[in-house]
Amino acid sequence: MLNELFFESLRTFNFMSSTPNSKVKEIADLLIAIENDLRQSNLLSTIEVVRVKRGEYLEHSGEAPQFLYFFDSNSYARIFIDKDGVELTTDFVLPFQFASDFSSFALRTSSPYSIVMLTDSNVFRIHYNHYLRMKQSCPRVDELESVLMAFRLENYQYQINELRFLNATERYCWLAKSKPQLVKNVSSVHLAQYLGISPECLCRIRAKIREMPLLDHKESLDYIIDLRF
Repeated sequence: MLNELFFESLRTFNFMSSTPNSKVKEIADLLIAIENDLRQSNLLSTIEVVRVKRGEYLEHSGEAPQFLYFFDSNSYARIFIDKDGVELTTDFVLPFQFASDFSSFALRTSSPYSIVMLTDSNVFRIHYNHYLRMKQSCPRVDELESVLMAFRLENYQYQINELRFLNATERYCWLAKSKPQLVKNVSSVHLAQYLGISPECLCRIRAKIREMPLLDHKESLDYIIDLRF
């Protein structure tokens, strides 16, 4: 049951993304084939579920990641680097996403990132050694890896290109519109770090949006973004 739940979550991840429908079907078909291959190879049991608590670290900077994690519907984590004793939030892990510095995981190099949980959650994970066995027994895993890495790279490039030309208010509105669950479930301090602004600036932005007349919150976000684009 657990393994079926993992693949159902993984399929949900792809259908929740903005991937074109043709690509969604390709990924869904690939997942079904991988699930069947792993079942025949008796490797499904290598995917385990663990209970993690808020504040618990999945990865520590300076170490090679040992596990590849995947989040269920109620899991959130923060990715950050430590710069001279100051933590800088670089990204977040949301429900139905993988949690790992995948390059360091695959190449067995030390990661510059730490990943810490923001919620108490059950998360799926697979150890690097078991991941290698999967790749050896199921060549389609390599194909899935390439597809997911390409999707993640496209997402990063889009964020960088969009955020580069936005002011503080527009950056917050972009985040609130594109990732509303993040704004609802992550603290203002961490959101401000991610956006490159102070918590006080974020508080003023939120207050300004709330004060907009005749518009509910979602319409206010759309209005500000439409003004810019």
